[in-house]
Amino acid sequence: RSVERGTAAVERVRDEVTKGSKSDIEPDLRFLRLDLASLDSVKKFASEFRALKLPLHVLILNAGVMKSPGSEFVGRDLMYGFETTLDGFEYHIGVNHIAHAHLTTLLTDALKKSAPSRVVSVSSVAEQGSYEEGFLFDDWVPKGGAMPERYEDGRAYGQSKLSNLMFASEFASRMNGTGVTAYALHPGVIVTEGGRYLDPVIKGQLKEEGILSYCIGMFFGQVFQSARFDARGGALTQLHLATAPVENLVNGGNYHPVGRLAVPAHPQGTNATLKGMLWEETERAIAMKGRYRYRK
Repeated sequence: RSVERGTAAVERVRDEVTKGSKSDIEPDLRFLRLDLASLDSVKKFASEFRALKLPLHVLILNAGVMKSPGSEFVGRDLMYGFETTLDGFEYHIGVNHIAHAHLTTLLTDALKKSAPSRVVSVSSVAEQGSYEEGFLFDDWVPKGGAMPERYEDGRAYGQSKLSNLMFASEFASRMNGTGVTAYALHPGVIVTEGGRYLDPVIKGQLKEEGILSYCIGMFFGQVFQSARFDARGGALTQLHLATAPVENLVNGGNYHPVGRLAVPAHPQGTNATLKGMLWEETERAIAMKGRYRYRK
């Protein structure tokens, strides 16, 4: 989203690529602004990319927001993080899934023209923490912008990550025979800014609840921290799926670090009917934005 940070990242990558290189060829790196909290921004980004008339061999859907990874990881339910996107979607599902799906759809022609090509969708083991039925389509656009009755930060995040996983599988099926493949992955627990919203909230709540809760919470926190990768290590599975020969991968598969094929943990994760519903409801949500309502 940030032009300043995006431009700085481009320069940092350019410096690393050229450092020690014997080639006189300057790497061609571009920054295009994209705000996944706005479908208009997604549309503008896709238009700007297409105008460059460049091939698109790998599309990595790696951006996202996390208010909580789920009670399995932090030992408690949380509701502090509820908010909506500019289009009226609950923030996790809007940013992590709907915007990514819209971007992929807008760039599908470019992917087909560039085949062989692939889409890599960054999910999470937190998909296991989604709602029991998989998706709460009724709550994708909260009525009046108010927090839905069943909302919980970790469940909402889990729903968005289950969406990432099942969208990749359904996209792979729909692209069969086109030369475009798709994969989902859990990158591991990574030390990034993903928990920037969560850490101060957890610590503040634990201190208010007393020493026992504080100790239990810190235990969960230490377990969570001990499983972490640094940012470079956390990119390994993405890189594997972006570069490995397709004959060594399962199209539509879900992978865990590093490059290990895994079955979705959520009971609905392999539900073919639900994958189709997710695709259809996502298309309707993109078309209707804040007017979206689930057709039962």
